[in-house]
Amino acid sequence: MRYDARQMSNDAQGSPGNLAGRRIRYLPHGLVRRLSGASIGSMVLSCLLAVAGSLMFPGVAPPWIAVPFLLLLVLSGGLFTAAALAQIWTWIAPSAHRSVAIEADGLTIVGPLGGRLVKRSELAGGWVQRSSRGFEVALRTKRGNVLNLAVGSEPEGEAVLDALGVHPDKRALEMPLGSALRSILGAITSFVPASCAGTIGALTFESLFKLPSATTGLLIFALTALSMIAIAKVTAAPVIEVGVDGVSVSRPFSSDFIPFSKIQRAAVNGNVIDVALVDGRNRAIASMAERAVLDAIVERINQGATRARLRASPTARLAMLDREGRDFSAWLEHLKTLAVARDDYRYVTLTREELSAVLDDALASPERRIAAAYVLAQLDRGSVTERVRVVVEKSANDAVCRALERAAEGTLDEQAYAEATRDYVRVGA
Repeated sequence: MRYDARQMSNDAQGSPGNLAGRRIRYLPHGLVRRLSGASIGSMVLSCLLAVAGSLMFPGVAPPWIAVPFLLLLVLSGGLFTAAALAQIWTWIAPSAHRSVAIEADGLTIVGPLGGRLVKRSELAGGWVQRSSRGFEVALRTKRGNVLNLAVGSEPEGEAVLDALGVHPDKRALEMPLGSALRSILGAITSFVPASCAGTIGALTFESLFKLPSATTGLLIFALTALSMIAIAKVTAAPVIEVGVDGVSVSRPFSSDFIPFSKIQRAAVNGNVIDVALVDGRNRAIASMAERAVLDAIVERINQGATRARLRASPTARLAMLDREGRDFSAWLEHLKTLAVARDDYRYVTLTREELSAVLDDALASPERRIAAAYVLAQLDRGSVTERVRVVVEKSANDAVCRALERAAEGTLDEQAYAEATRDYVRVGA
């Protein structure tokens, strides 16, 4: 099954299909982490083998005992080099224009060197972000790798996620605030203090257990490596996740969660995400990520915080019906989005009961009553037409009645709206 290739360009809400010529980037973040972890594991294993060999052969060790030690060291160096190259690729990865198509099985990408299929089952989640390159759909695989696909707008990006079957619950933005190589480089630069700690520890063991000199030397090496690994763990980049309920920041030995209901606003300040809380406090989240990524995170946090405030305040939710200086056609488009909006991190839905209550409230502003009728008409034109007929029979304002009838029919025009709201004077909110 292939989706219609032209439907996306004509209708952002439609099912996307052939996205030929779109910019797509493959960022192997998960691969970098696995290679880095394997490099560290090989180094640790080589140290342990060396210590074990010195204990087994306290005198002169046979030459072959050094073979697995050296092989593991070479393997560790090779894995680290591969991790570094993969990380460099994520920095300089070309934004290649390839043929991309959404199939029944997943996302097919065809480039100059061949094609590959990213199966739906491989996707752990995805989100839409705005970067310096424009709007992108970021798809995260279960292995931790990321695909960035260029799209024309946020609705188009959401349509891509819909077509790929990414459930709204899995559209939580999740990413490390720095590269995996950062912790490795931190470990390397910590060699001198780590070697000091390893030497002190080994000499302490020597004095307590009267170890052979060869074993002490290898133990210094092993403890130095373990100290470097511990420093790498401590300096690892935190991982931020922005879900539908709040923001979680996971660090090596701790995890913090901030619900949206406690967030006033977030902003980028240099390499720091400043989160202002409603109680006046401020939470700073340090980062080594690029500015475009930080902007995407902050925008998502602010959307969630706004959504939380709207849900908590019925008055604020009803204010979504107001025109608020919009162009008339833009206002109608906004009202249509209220009819089709999902209750996710970007939108808050108004229930039919709330809309019907506004329509029936003779003391509500004509603008809100007209807007409520228009939104209800998008949901069920037949029932709202009958409801408006009952409302009109009780109203003495002919202009409002005409506007309500046209809104219920889905044919509201600016002249009818202007006549209905011309003599209305807003008192209070």
